[in-house]
Amino acid sequence: MTPASIQPVRQTGLLLCLMLLCLGAAPRPATTVALAQSGCATTASAPAAIAAASSTSGSIGLTYAGSIGGDTTAVASIGGGQSLLFSRSADLGMFRPSTSAFYKLHLDERVQDIAAGQDTLYLATGQGGLLITSPDATQQLGILRTPGLAAAVALDGQRAYLAAAGPGGGLQVVDVANSARPQLLGSAPTYSSAEDVAIVGNLAYVAEGLGGGIEIFDISNPLAPALRGALITPGAARGVAIANGRAYIAGGTCGLQVIDISSPASPQLLGAVATGGDAQAIRIVNGRAYLAADSAGLRIFDLSGATPQPVAGRSFGDLAPIGDVYLDGEVAALAAGPSGALIVDISTPALPTVAAAPTLGRVRAARLSGGDLYLALGDGGLADVGDSLTESLIPNFRTISGTTLSLALGPTASGATTIYTAGGSAGLGVAQATPGGPLTSLRTISLPGSTSAILVDGGNLYAAAGAAGVHILSLTDPLNPTLQTTVDTPGAALDITIDGGMLYVADRDGLQVIDPATGTITGSYHAPAGAFAQGVAVAAGRAYLADRGGLLVLDVSGPASPALLQEIPGFSAYSLAIQGATLFVAAGKDGVLAFDLSDPAAPRLAGRYDTPGLAMGVTPDGDTLLVADSDGGLLRLNVIAMPYQTWLPIITR
Repeated sequence: MTPASIQPVRQTGLLLCLMLLCLGAAPRPATTVALAQSGCATTASAPAAIAAASSTSGSIGLTYAGSIGGDTTAVASIGGGQSLLFSRSADLGMFRPSTSAFYKLHLDERVQDIAAGQDTLYLATGQGGLLITSPDATQQLGILRTPGLAAAVALDGQRAYLAAAGPGGGLQVVDVANSARPQLLGSAPTYSSAEDVAIVGNLAYVAEGLGGGIEIFDISNPLAPALRGALITPGAARGVAIANGRAYIAGGTCGLQVIDISSPASPQLLGAVATGGDAQAIRIVNGRAYLAADSAGLRIFDLSGATPQPVAGRSFGDLAPIGDVYLDGEVAALAAGPSGALIVDISTPALPTVAAAPTLGRVRAARLSGGDLYLALGDGGLADVGDSLTESLIPNFRTISGTTLSLALGPTASGATTIYTAGGSAGLGVAQATPGGPLTSLRTISLPGSTSAILVDGGNLYAAAGAAGVHILSLTDPLNPTLQTTVDTPGAALDITIDGGMLYVADRDGLQVIDPATGTITGSYHAPAGAFAQGVAVAAGRAYLADRGGLLVLDVSGPASPALLQEIPGFSAYSLAIQGATLFVAAGKDGVLAFDLSDPAAPRLAGRYDTPGLAMGVTPDGDTLLVADSDGGLLRLNVIAMPYQTWLPIITR
């Protein structure tokens, strides 16, 4: 068959496949995923409740629309800190301190490492391989899917070198002369799971991750890298840097390890220096080693002598852990995981100081008021980011410190919005924000228990406070809430909502119904042993409980006697929100689930979106949905009603 005659067959086959998919004849099979770190395999499939959803009625499509914040896993800096590059789950971002401007590019994979060239950026993206983008992080230029999981990338001339973990991984040599068409030239396997790589001359030094030690390869022939020598060291080898005939290893809990590589065929361990933390990454500039040491922060060593000497150590408190470091002139860029990215001034090495903390980290909850979006950042406090999730250019945001687990918006007076924050054991926070003006913390009100959720309704504020029950506060003075009474619930009050003048409380062991006028419990439902009710939503005489084992549906048409109607197992539900006839569930590792409530007593799964981490909170906003995700920060999803059931991949990321 000639090439000309093959093409029509391909088109016909593709059309036939699409027709079969639309008819539901070919649902997606389960996927087997190799676990590189443990060396085992598991079958990853949808939870039972999700897999069973195959009715012929309509579906709900959930698609990516924008994001902000999330875990920062890798950093780089250009031009003495003029631009900070950072990766956050499925985003690559760039921050320019001079203009407080953000640019970002949404990706399909999590960025593990960044190498900055003169006109391009090179990203190691795990199973996504090598990704090449424009220097302002706004345009994808090229991609190369490589074997294994691309964990680190080093650039040398027109070649990129990847350390790839897992099966098929090792050292990989890529020709990047043409950014649009990178080509794999050659590769070599490693004895463990390669985690970092450094290039000096014709030698590549590969850090072997949890297996410990390094391997040294001759790369003078890029088509066939040849092993020259290897050394297994105690502990892990998370990062590697080379200076003065020595390899310096970020050795996890074993600290900074020093290896003599003057004879590449027989490297020798010279010793190790404690770093006070779990050494994750290392860079060397001007005779000093800079280590990202997890909870111990940034550690700096002088390498001029026979043994590394500590120069300075700086932990960053709530901004830890530090997982990556990148040096550019007198600036160190740090990846602080759930706290975002940091810019540190190292012009005085003995006294590193934080110059900027320009990125958001993890997001616990979100609320909208007018044109402003307010975020609960957990230990990172409270942020006002404007309305920026759909823009590639994000305006400067405003934050206040403290713990913020959730938030509620109060009245607006003279253009200022009152914000109430649930601060855990710290109690209730009160703040104010004005459009374009400051975000100001006014006071913290101590309350018994641990405040995890709050609700404003009419002239009252209701706070779910764990073992202390539910606090009812008066908002006669909105800036100074006063405690009126506390309702002691039998379990631990974790979430709260109001419907028909009654409070419904997710009380860990079940549901409590409270009359706020009298401050008494009028009805209860006790869930089966082992239940953990942590979220609640109510509509049309039905209460929905978010449980670690799934979703519970209760009849509350008679609030005095709630009764179980249905259990939907197979996932962990963290929080719930209802808009119209749709129930949105933040389902942890299973992402976001959308249930059709056309029959309120029998919710039907109609859509799903796989988030980068654990979906923890959901907030409907018109035809979009805001999702607080442990790794991905705050996501905005388009919500699209589809009149017919479809097997096409409507759940995309």
